[in-house]
Amino acid sequence: MKGLLRFLLEPRLVGLRLYLRTSLHSTFTEDHKELPFMWLDGNQMNCNFIPMDIKLDLWEDLPASFELKQNRSLIVRFVREWSGLTAMKQRVVRRSGQLFCSPALAFEEATKQQTKPNSTKRYITKEDVAEASMDKVKNAGGHVRLITKEAGPQDPSTESRKSLEDGASVPPLTPCLAQAGLTAKPPASKGYLQAVDNEGNPLCLRCQQPTGQTKQECKVNAWDSRFCSLNCQEEFWIRSNNSYLRAKVFEIEHGVCQQCHLNAQELFLRLRDAPKSQRKSLLGVTWTAKLPLEQLNEMVRAPGEGHFWQVDHIRPVFGGGGQCSLDNLQTLCTVCHRERTARQAKERSQVRRQSLAAKHGSDITRFLVKK
Repeated sequence: MKGLLRFLLEPRLVGLRLYLRTSLHSTFTEDHKELPFMWLDGNQMNCNFIPMDIKLDLWEDLPASFELKQNRSLIVRFVREWSGLTAMKQRVVRRSGQLFCSPALAFEEATKQQTKPNSTKRYITKEDVAEASMDKVKNAGGHVRLITKEAGPQDPSTESRKSLEDGASVPPLTPCLAQAGLTAKPPASKGYLQAVDNEGNPLCLRCQQPTGQTKQECKVNAWDSRFCSLNCQEEFWIRSNNSYLRAKVFEIEHGVCQQCHLNAQELFLRLRDAPKSQRKSLLGVTWTAKLPLEQLNEMVRAPGEGHFWQVDHIRPVFGGGGQCSLDNLQTLCTVCHRERTARQAKERSQVRRQSLAAKHGSDITRFLVKK
């Protein structure tokens, strides 16, 4: 068994309503794949239950207070609503730390407070980071430096126009030069262009706030001064690294399609471990009927995890859902992802046609104006 992931819901009864609050002190194991909940009935009762016990109607080992009819109905209703949320939505509620009685309403409240993504770019690139760093220096002063994993910083303020291996260079950048329109980009194969404020403090690649390291520390190991917190580090990698994003989504949804609920990861493992002669039959009628022959042959010949499930943007990238947090992502099996992609292609085509019609068409109301 892998390490324990701890979560806790602390409920209490107020009248006939069950209120709960998330915490980080309960135990979640891969065996249960459910959350245990800690009870608070005005006093610290230190009781708990696992939703799976409620689903299976196993009340014998549960606290005595659960035997009350009104309490039991509240618990059943809560578990039903909690189970109706996707794993990603449950994560949002857990992390919000709010007191709630309805999981669905708690999710709405939590997402209402979040900044909505509005980008049509799928990932943050090194060029995006460079542009943000340049803008920060232009507006607040300081300079930029190139940090790489292999070597220390190449600080333009001390190493003027030091050439890089592929011939590019990062000139010293001051606010005056920045205002003059100077642009500098790190080579694609190199590290990141990081802003440094007037006091010599490196700024976080994610939020452009000081990372908290001393000047001496950031000189010794500049690569470790990229972020101000673990949260900024995680949010940055989710938005810039596809492998990291996929791994984080898998931690939460375990390769289970959020639309048809097929365990696509389990299907992949079965095919991978089966003899080649038996693999096609394991795919089932649904997959063999809806996927192209070439794609099916590849899945049978050399099955890979990416053949069976994909990470999908709930709010599509073309609709402004790019460079998003985990809350806008979901697992879809290949069949469901293919169908959704086809629908979105039609939507994009319709939007383009409507845009062209509005741009080049005539407004009929112009001919109805009285002269």
